[in-house]
Formats: sequence, structure tokens, C-alpha cells
Amino acid sequence: MGENNPIIGEKDYILLKDFKVETEVDEEKGFILCFWVYIFDSKTFPATILKQVYAETNTSSSLLVLNETTLTLLPLACLHNEAPGPGNTELPSEVPKVTAAIERPQHKWIHIGYEASSDFVRLYVNGEIAGELLLSSMLNQDSIPNGSRKRTLIGISGDSNLEGFIHDAMVLPSMLSIKDQYVKDPPLRLSIDESSISDIEEDNGFWNIVGGKASCRRIFSLDVVLLNAFGQLVNKEVEVVASLLYAHNRLPVEKTNDEEPPLLAGCDGIEFASSDRPSKLSKGRASFKLKISKLSSKCDNRQFCIKSILLKEIATTISDDEISGFADQVSVYSGCSHHRHQIKMAKRLIDEGTIAWNSISQNNLRVQWESAVFEIEEQFMKIACCTTRSLSQQDFELLRKIAGCQDYMAQENFEKMWCWLYPVALTLSSDRIKAMWKSTSPKWIEGFITKEEAELSLQGPRGLQEPGTFILRFPTSRSWPHPDAGSLVVTYVGNDYALHHRLLYLDNVYSSGVREVNVKVKPLQDMLFEEPELSRLGRITRRH
Repeated sequence: MGENNPIIGEKDYILLKDFKVETEVDEEKGFILCFWVYIFDSKTFPATILKQVYAETNTSSSLLVLNETTLTLLPLACLHNEAPGPGNTELPSEVPKVTAAIERPQHKWIHIGYEASSDFVRLYVNGEIAGELLLSSMLNQDSIPNGSRKRTLIGISGDSNLEGFIHDAMVLPSMLSIKDQYVKDPPLRLSIDESSISDIEEDNGFWNIVGGKASCRRIFSLDVVLLNAFGQLVNKEVEVVASLLYAHNRLPVEKTNDEEPPLLAGCDGIEFASSDRPSKLSKGRASFKLKISKLSSKCDNRQFCIKSILLKEIATTISDDEISGFADQVSVYSGCSHHRHQIKMAKRLIDEGTIAWNSISQNNLRVQWESAVFEIEEQFMKIACCTTRSLSQQDFELLRKIAGCQDYMAQENFEKMWCWLYPVALTLSSDRIKAMWKSTSPKWIEGFITKEEAELSLQGPRGLQEPGTFILRFPTSRSWPHPDAGSLVVTYVGNDYALHHRLLYLDNVYSSGVREVNVKVKPLQDMLFEEPELSRLGRITRRH
């Protein structure tokens, strides 16, 4: 070992992208690198956690690579002619590597150990040997200079946007025990005390609340506890500043109309906004009140959600009747019926989406968007039960935007697009909505448009168009399993010469109960014109 300080950094927790260590090591004597790592969601796999840089040869390559269920160590990548760079994590089969299976590697602390000697390298996960690679038959001795080699290890996010933290990273002599380092200084985390709350579930650091429309407004109390990585309560004098953020964009939840903060903390019987001042943990515990007076569809599936992961797991293994029963139970449990439709469509959405992706991808990880549009359109027209109207180029551009891809589409992109498109197609399969979709004169639904396009279309040369002018659209912010996925929104100019957006509750207009008693229901277009603020159908104007 050199004379460098073996403790990397002065802070307890380092952002993965900021992690860096330079140390002189004698490969004849060997060394140990060990650290705790916490990984957030990765947009693509495989993703590089650490890369290695050889200063003598001015080369670099991946050292530690994370896949969805595996962790791969490439100790000799810099000595291999075809070693992948940090931006290229495709692993040729002939590159020497150690691979270990790892269950659900994201959103939890994992202890990693890397032991290197002249004869072997070992990969440790949570204090135990997870893999070993013997080097005696693989090394090219002519390519390895004598003496110490300077090696730089840094955490990177790169193209994969990998985010995470490093804790207690150390470079140590090989005679020390990685097991001892594993139990020595475990990292800390805040967690919800599940025994103190009801109707709130924690998932990967996000708090999910079973809620619904305005009738489901409630106040939730919860305790937060300080635990170490082993799940043990830590009695440490620390202060916590808590803020309530939306999961999808990490922005603060707004105050309610009465200016009440959504998250409260208390001290000596006095409640205050939790973000205004820190709360002291008492015996590793602090209490908060979650007060949201607007648990409605306006929250865009942010403050409440049905866990789509749960639905994906059960929908592939149970029958339609069991899915229907589960939907009814959720409606009873949550006190509202708005989730029922999304749960009932789960099985078909997942099954047909899987078939569609397999047909599009042909076992490839990524496919060209242009080659996928024909299959997407065919599936859409099949679900919508409509063969007379196809999708336009503008429709496909919006679908690509929802998918979040450019020239190439991965399965993750397809699933984002499918979770929006499938509920829309299912809505259009209704006879009355389908009639409006197929209509060309007038064109009631001009296609897939954004909220901004609808608002711009209602702008005249001298300002807004006449009051009562409206446009129908499918909101791009509502994707399955949001309770309003597939619904129609009417954007219109009000009598106050301002733009308004109103969600149409089609399940109430065309409920099964109405059909059973054979009551004659007016066409939706007639019902729209009966609304006092709607009088004239507008047209879409796209500005290029």
C-alpha cells in the first residue's frame, strides 16, 4: 500500500458521480477495495457503477457493472484488447469477469468488496464471497510492468444516468477481512414505521397512499425511524428536515387553497410546516402528519397510486374473475370506485402488450421506431375495433414523445407508450365514442394532441376565440394505472375569456346500469352542447 489515506473522502456519504480515489497499490501484495453503494433507478442496463483508469497506459474501462439481476466485476478489462469503455458496457464473452446474482439491487444499501492479488480476484456481496476468478492462466506477463501501478476508480452516471451514493469506501491491505468491514459501519436510512400508520405503503422510498376523489380526503399520521442497513433501530441525535415531493419529478407538493402545508411536524404540542425547521429524532424516531385536502385525479397519479408492479405480477397468474374480485376489493378498501376500471383492464393490457412487443422486437433489445409504427397501428385499430381510421404522422410523433425515445425504442419505452395508448384504444371501442372518432364532418376528435396544442388552437389572431369554443382530447398525463387513463378532456374558452379543462366521466354517462334498463341515452355530442359553456366545436391548428 502507498501512504495515501485509506478513507476515501471526508463525508460519510458521497454521490456516486463524485466518488474518486487514487492510490498506489503493489499487485504482488494485493489490496482490498470495499464500500457500501445505494443505487436509484437506472434507465438502461447494463450500467457502469465504477470504472478503472490506468495512468501508465492512459486507458480506462468498466470495473463494476450492474445489470437487472447481476453484478459483474471486470478486473482485467484494461489488459484486454477488446475491453469495453465506460460508455460501452456490452461485455464480450471472452473478457475475464466475475458475475454474481443479486436480487433487486436498486433502492437498498449493498456492501461490495473487491479483493485483488497476483493469483486471483474475488467479488464480495454483503460480506460473503460471491465469485472468484483465478488469474494464473490468463495474465499476459509481458503486458504487465513491474512495481506499483496507479489505478483510479470513479463512480460515473454516463449515458445510463445512474444515480446513487457511496458510503465508507476504503482501500485496505489484503490481510484484512472484508467481513469485518461489512459489519463495522453500516449506513443509515430513514424508514416509515409500518406499525404506526394505515393506508400508507412504502415502495422504494416513495409513500403510496390509497386515495381517490374528493370524497377520499383524509389526514395521515406516521412515524419515521432511523435504521441502519441491517434494519436495526439507531438511537442517534440527528435532525430531520422533511419535505413532501411528487415522485415523478421531485418537485414540492403545493400548499392547499387555505395555505396549509401538506406535511406537518410537531413540537411541544405545536404543529408547523415540516420544511420550515428541522425535527429532532427522539430515540431514533420522529412523527409527521400528512395533510392533503385534494386527493383527486388532478394529482396525476402522484399522491396516490395502485401499485402497477403488483398488478403486473398478479395479472399474469390469476383469472379474469379473480381480477374483477380484486378490483372490487380495492374499491371497497379505498372508499371509491375510480380504480376498478384500470384494474379490470390490467390482464388484457399486460398480455396483449407482451404479445405486441414480442412481435415488434423479435427478441432484439431495441428496435427502430419507424419499423414499429405499423405493428403499433395494427394493434391500436384492433383494440379500438375501428378499421376505417388510421393514425396520422402527428399521432405517431406524440406516441414517440410519450414513449420517451428517438430513432430506437427499447421495451421500457414501448411499455410507457402502451400504458397510455391501450386505455385510449379501449375507450374508442365504445360504440358512442367510436362514432365520434370515425366522424370526419365534423371531426369531433382530431387525433392525439397535447394540452399545449389544444390551447394554441383556441387562440385567434386577436386573442382567444369566442366563448364556448371547445376541443376534445385525450390527456397525455393519464397513463395506466391512473384511474382517469383513457378518459376524454374538453378544453374550452369560458365566458370569462379564459381557457379551462374539464375531465369527462364517461363511466357515469354510459354505465352498465343504464344499458340494462334500456334507457335511451343521448349521443355524447348532444350532451356536450347542452352544457351552458360549450357551444362551438373548434379545430386543431398545429404550428411548425
